[in-house]
Amino acid sequence: MSKILARQTAAGSRVAARAAFHDVFSSVNGVCKHRFQSGRRLQGGELSEIFKAFERDFDGNVDSIAAFDGDRPATRTRPKGEAFERIRVHTSPFENDGVVWLWTTRLFASRKTAVFETSRLPFSWLQHAVARVFERSEGNMDANRQIGEALMLHNFMLSVAADLVAVEKLPTRLAIPCADGMLLGEVQELRAPEGTSKRYMYERDFGGVSTVLPQVLAWRAEVGKTCTSWRAFTFIGEHEMKANQHEYVARWNELRRLFKATADRIVQIQPRMNAVIDTPAEAAPGGFDALSKEFERATDYVRQLLTDPVMSYAIGNKYTPRPAPALRPADPQPLVEPAAEFYPAM
Repeated sequence: MSKILARQTAAGSRVAARAAFHDVFSSVNGVCKHRFQSGRRLQGGELSEIFKAFERDFDGNVDSIAAFDGDRPATRTRPKGEAFERIRVHTSPFENDGVVWLWTTRLFASRKTAVFETSRLPFSWLQHAVARVFERSEGNMDANRQIGEALMLHNFMLSVAADLVAVEKLPTRLAIPCADGMLLGEVQELRAPEGTSKRYMYERDFGGVSTVLPQVLAWRAEVGKTCTSWRAFTFIGEHEMKANQHEYVARWNELRRLFKATADRIVQIQPRMNAVIDTPAEAAPGGFDALSKEFERATDYVRQLLTDPVMSYAIGNKYTPRPAPALRPADPQPLVEPAAEFYPAM
C-alpha cells in the first residue's frame, strides 16, 4: 500500500509540475518571440507579464524546496534596466525508470534578454526509497520533499564523500541521515542529462536552446562528459537501524555540525551558480579557492569515517583495502546534442 500511495502522490506532483513548466515556457516564448524577432525590446508591461506568469503557473503549482529571488530595479542612469530572476529547487517533474532527481529551474528576464533554464543537481533517488520513507516514518505523505530536503542539507558532505569514493576507489555504498533514519545509496557516474535539461535563451539577435550540464560544484573541475553522482535506493527507519548504523548517522551528523558554516554556504551557492542577479562570488574564476581548504579538511574527516570497517559494513559495503569496481554509470544513454532550431517549441 505504501508503494501505491507514494506512486500516486508522486504522479500527481509530476503532472502539476509538467503543466507548470509548459505554461511558463509558453508565456515566455510567446512574449519574447513577438518582440525579439522584430528586433525590439520588451516593454515594461510584457516584463511584468512574464513575472506574473511564473508566480501564477510555477510557484502556484510546484512545491519548491528552496527559492532564490533576485530583482534589479531601474535607475536614473538606466531607466530601462530593470530585471528579475527566480531560481527554484524542487523534485523533478520528469521520471525515468522510477528515478527522481533534485532539480533547479531558473527564469531571468530583462528588456533585452530572457532565459528559461531547467537543470538537475547530481543527486537522485528511486521511488522505492520514497515508499520506504512513507512506510517507515509514520506515514509521511510528503516523502519526496523530505528526501529532497535531506539532500540539500547534506549537499556539502555528500559531495565530499562521493568525490572521495570516486578518486580513491573506495566501496561505492554511501548513506546519509534522513527523517530520523538513513537513506542508503550508491556513488555513480553521471553522464550528460537527458533532453529535459535545457537552457532556452531569447535575445533581439539570437534565440536558441542548448543542453545544460548537471550543476556540480566547481572544486570537482569536471567539465567533461561525466561527473560524480549519488543515488538513494532505499531507506531504513529509526527503529529498523542497527547499533552500528545509529553510530554511522551520529558520526555523519557530527561532521555536518563541524563544517556547518561551509555546508550552509554550499546550500546557497550551488543552485545559483548560473545566476545573473546576485551571482555568488564563488561562481567567478578562482571563487572556490576560499573554500578549498575546508573541502580538503572535510575530506580527511570523511575518509576516516568511510574507511572504518565497522562503518563501511553498516552502510552495506564489505570493506576491503583493495580498490572497488569502477563506478556503474547511472545514465548510459548517449549524450544529447544541443538542438539547433530557433525559438523551439517545448
